[in-house]
Amino acid sequence: QGAIPTVGELDGEYLVDQAQSALVWQLPSISSENAAGSMEFNCMGEDVESYFPVSVQFESERLICAVDVEAVTLVADGSEVPFSKQSILTPVEYSVV
Repeated sequence: QGAIPTVGELDGEYLVDQAQSALVWQLPSISSENAAGSMEFNCMGEDVESYFPVSVQFESERLICAVDVEAVTLVADGSEVPFSKQSILTPVEYSVV
């Protein structure tokens, strides 16, 4: 188990998941008015390499534009066919500094 980080200034919320040895930072809302966020933290330790690699994940319940696939039909007879879909939201840029 590593040291528990001390979080300084931050936008959003954080939690320390000791079971996963992870510091989880969340921004509940990203929009044109709230397009950026930052978090500063310190953690005691001598092995700087133990903090890398850094894992970054982005999740969203919806895409930025309101485009959706509601049904898929056969051209030959117009009958609906089962389908699945996956929507992916990818950030333009992010930095770990």
